[in-house]
Amino acid sequence: MANIRGYSMAFHGKDFWGTTVGLTKGAETETISRRPTAVQAAYLKRGLGEPGGKLPLFDGGGLRVKDATVKACLREGWCEPWYRNPIKPDWLVCKLTDAGRRAVSDMGRKSRT
Repeated sequence: MANIRGYSMAFHGKDFWGTTVGLTKGAETETISRRPTAVQAAYLKRGLGEPGGKLPLFDGGGLRVKDATVKACLREGWCEPWYRNPIKPDWLVCKLTDAGRRAVSDMGRKSRT
C-alpha cells in the first residue's frame, strides 16, 4: 500500500465520483510500492508538462484513458483527484503527485543506465 504525506490510499470515492478509489488522511510517510507499468507511465508523463500536473482524460490517440489505469495510479499514490467534472461526473479528473513525478523520473534514470 502506498502512503503519500498524510494520505493513505483509501479514498471514499462514493462521495466524490461513486467509486471506491482515492485518498484518506493517514500516516505521514512516503513510500512507493512498485514502478508504473508502461501504460501507467505514459499516462503520468503527460502530466509533467501540464499546469498543476493535470493528467489527461484522453490518450495521445484521442481515446479515453481507461478507468483501470487511473484507479491503479490513484491506489499507488501517483496521482490524486483534482476536481469533479460537472459535465461527466463519472470521469476521474486527476493531477500528478510528487510521488508520481518521482516514479516516472526514476524510470527514466533507470532506463538510461
